Amino acid sequence: MNARRSKTITLGEPSRTITIREPTVAEMRNWLVELEKNRTESIDFVTHGLFNDASLTDLVLMSNLSLADLDALVPSEIRQLIDACQELNPDFFTVRRRRMMMWEMESHSAYAALINSDQWMLANPGPAETISQA
Repeated sequence: MNARRSKTITLGEPSRTITIREPTVAEMRNWLVELEKNRTESIDFVTHGLFNDASLTDLVLMSNLSLADLDALVPSEIRQLIDACQELNPDFFTVRRRRMMMWEMESHSAYAALINSDQWMLANPGPAETISQA
């Protein structure tokens, strides 16, 4: 069996050596399960939204860093880590982009269904209803 790929980068002052590794398929599957769970919970936007192309939990999956370790870095250092992770793990980031696109489409569909519902129309009368009530 082949060993998973890894690489090391150096970040920070004082410098710190960080190991980036390739997640297994099972780890990626578990990551997706956790991602789905987080959709219904309160979201920490710094952890999940500081960067467009990776969350801090993504970086924990692919490195020897914890969330607490990442909290001590500045965004420019995390950007270097993301770039190195993307270089080593293009398949992970392909899956991530696809899942985010699916969520976006689901959100648009749900919004479209909501604004076309009777409940939305009653709660948010359009110009015609406003004029007739005046």
